[in-house]
Amino acid sequence: MYTPKNDGDPHDEIVRLEAQIEELAAKIESCSKFILASRIAMASGGIVIAAILLGAIRFDPAAMTAALAALLGGVVVWGSNSSTAKEAAKELSAAEADRAALIEQVGERQFLWTMQLPPAAFNLLHNPAASCTDAKAPTRIR
Repeated sequence: MYTPKNDGDPHDEIVRLEAQIEELAAKIESCSKFILASRIAMASGGIVIAAILLGAIRFDPAAMTAALAALLGGVVVWGSNSSTAKEAAKELSAAEADRAALIEQVGERQFLWTMQLPPAAFNLLHNPAASCTDAKAPTRIR
């Protein structure tokens, strides 16, 4: 069961969790873009290195250095962003679970509140079927 981070209104906590969920989703999307860019860098660096080694491109130390930098940089960026995305996904699932638990608690509170008051308490105190023919006489049910 979820225990709120503050003693305030559970609705405020739900709003805070929803904002956190949006931030984490944006972080995961950003990481996926960087992962795609790193894969492109690794692929292009690997293709240039393979082309140099196979003789399709004349050996040039600057091209070889750039290709190695792209390959290694892509590996580093891919690894860093994939671990960040995994951590953000764990935080996202925890925040969603907390939000769902809070929503359930709010629903239980409302349900328990209605259970404490029987349905008759919600009816009007006046019974339209009861009437009085004489103002001083007791009320009779027709």
